[in-house]
Amino acid sequence: MGYVLAVLNQKGGVGKTTTAVSLSASLAQEGYKTLLIDADPQCNASVSLGLNDTNQEGTLYNLLLDDEKEFDNNKYIVKTCYDNYHIILGSEVLYALDIIFSTKSRREFILRDRIQNYRNYYDFIIMDGPPNLGTLSVNIMTASDSILIPLKADFLSLQGVAVLLDSYHKMKTYLNPNLYLNGVLLNMYNISTNLSKEVEDNILFNLKELVYKTKIPQNIKIAESPSHKQPVIYYDPKCIGSIKYKEFTQEFLERLHNKKLKG
Repeated sequence: MGYVLAVLNQKGGVGKTTTAVSLSASLAQEGYKTLLIDADPQCNASVSLGLNDTNQEGTLYNLLLDDEKEFDNNKYIVKTCYDNYHIILGSEVLYALDIIFSTKSRREFILRDRIQNYRNYYDFIIMDGPPNLGTLSVNIMTASDSILIPLKADFLSLQGVAVLLDSYHKMKTYLNPNLYLNGVLLNMYNISTNLSKEVEDNILFNLKELVYKTKIPQNIKIAESPSHKQPVIYYDPKCIGSIKYKEFTQEFLERLHNKKLKG
């Protein structure tokens, strides 16, 4: 049964999409069958992989509105040019889900039900969530096993984490009791500034072992890779950004292994 991870932060510009793309690409490179779901109406994950046609019928939006009891799972899967790495494209009209889902019964569970079959085919399903906490984010948290929070090393981002953690606890209480917080990943970390260290100390004080030891640095290659339609680990495998994302992937896998051992 595949593991579903939501990459969420309602604040933009924190490296959320880059983390979802890089982690899923790294997992695929490690040999795991990996599905990336672009659940952000901005469609940045799709565009980052050079898949710009987010207006076609085979997007996440169409999957969510597919009322067929036995729909074609393959219809919504797009293969990337990398082994083991597939994607369900985002769509700009995902913004409309708050209105469309408002009259549907069990609307919080629609995404969970739609992707259930994909768990049988993939080792990992990574979802890049939207930068807000609306209906789509609720569906993402209901469908996921855990949440990863990318955090930019500045104090405004810390406020966003507090809001997201409050939503997480409510989701766990009312809709998905098995949901847990996988961890917090510090992004755009500048070792030479006091600000990055102060943010790190603050988040470590509050969340302790939930904060990943690996920190993703500010790196021009990470910023360049989307314009070249490649995950950074393929765009420049030897750059510090790629090295750190690969380290993070290994820490992520180790964390999952340890959780399984603890039950």
